[in-house]
Amino acid sequence: MMHISVLSAVKSSSAIVLPASGTYDVFSGNQQIATLEGNSFIQLVLRDNLVLVKNFSQTFGQYASVTFRRRQPEGCLRIKTVSPPSSVFTYDDNLIVRAASTGKNGFLRLINEVDLENYVAGTTEAEAGNTPVAEFLKVQAIICRELHGQLAPGLHLDAGA
Repeated sequence: MMHISVLSAVKSSSAIVLPASGTYDVFSGNQQIATLEGNSFIQLVLRDNLVLVKNFSQTFGQYASVTFRRRQPEGCLRIKTVSPPSSVFTYDDNLIVRAASTGKNGFLRLINEVDLENYVAGTTEAEAGNTPVAEFLKVQAIICRELHGQLAPGLHLDAGA
């Protein structure tokens, strides 16, 4: 699995997360705190340098770190930052959310924990567009895999926003 920092340019203090496909269990450490399926959603809010997890009917608590883990291989999450507002973005596999700060300004650090093959497919599609030439796809996939092999342990890619 790769860890890709997403929406990092936004520096959001609040975001909505909902499943695009599949079912997700939401954890803090080893403790399951919620399940996401169908039209359910979770709002994440930065509060007191912790991640507040809630929905319309319930507050689940405040945590240092929250992980959304897919139950099925085809799981995807949709994420929309609320403050500041952004478009909706869809990410494969899992999501890790932590409170972070730069100076005195805090924000939610969103990290997409994604399988290498899903990362290569998504990156290739984003770079090539909807009608790529087959040879371009092959070269792009090789470049993605080579880049992954050259990353130092613990180094995270930044997909930006």
